[in-house]
Amino acid sequence: IVNCSKNENCHPLHFYYHNPHIPDKEDTENKLIDLLNSFFEFVTNAGKQQGRIMVVEESDGSGVALVLGFIMKNLKLSFFEAFQIVQSKRYIIQLEARYIQQLLTWDKTNSKEDFKQRFCCLCGANEWTLLIPFDKTEH
Repeated sequence: IVNCSKNENCHPLHFYYHNPHIPDKEDTENKLIDLLNSFFEFVTNAGKQQGRIMVVEESDGSGVALVLGFIMKNLKLSFFEAFQIVQSKRYIIQLEARYIQQLLTWDKTNSKEDFKQRFCCLCGANEWTLLIPFDKTEH
């Protein structure tokens, strides 16, 4: 169980827990990216033991952000491709803007391609192009 909430681990004798220290809302640095490696290790070890993962979070979206980062890294997908996968499994997901910004920046640094992507909505009626959001540098 990945416990991203501030609640205590309810059944420590029955489950393995991973408790990442989620930064406060006021802390806007790239702290989420620092948590990804320990999350990857926990999930990988659980997979080797044929275990299952459950992510528990409060309403800030930190658990969703960790899952998105894991999918992005392991499946070599962009943020939006990973987001579509997660949203197809759980329709209502919410992320704070700081997590989106950190994951997009991380995606950009890990991507060797030009960060320009085209997307369309689920019904296929609308299409849009993403040009490096949250990036304030000029090219």
